[in-house]
Amino acid sequence: MKATQRHSARTLLIIAVVISVLAYLRFADALNAQQLPTEPSVSRAVDQKETFESQSPDSDSEANRAAKSQVDATNLLQLVLRQLVSGAAFDAKVREIVWTTGREVIGVGTYEQSGEDTGRFNLQLTMHDG
Repeated sequence: MKATQRHSARTLLIIAVVISVLAYLRFADALNAQQLPTEPSVSRAVDQKETFESQSPDSDSEANRAAKSQVDATNLLQLVLRQLVSGAAFDAKVREIVWTTGREVIGVGTYEQSGEDTGRFNLQLTMHDG
């Protein structure tokens, strides 16, 4: 395998990981917001105390696991971005398919990055309908 092919494969893998982590973070927050239990409103302090005591201990561990996975995902994303920014210069071909308003939109383009902590990059993407 040629060095440029290995480099391109590594680049595509890093970009895929970044996109996957971002998608996970976006949808995990939406799912966690939908799954939050809603407690019935109670007017008496005794009823409120009973409501909080009757809550299962598993919900705390589920919340802790969700928070830990959120922290792990954030740490992974920071590590990948740090490696991506401080690594060697590279370029990659990009292809993205998005469904919006019931239609498929396809984007094709190139991504170039200067590397070595310069902060310079160039993304050119052309979007096609269907």
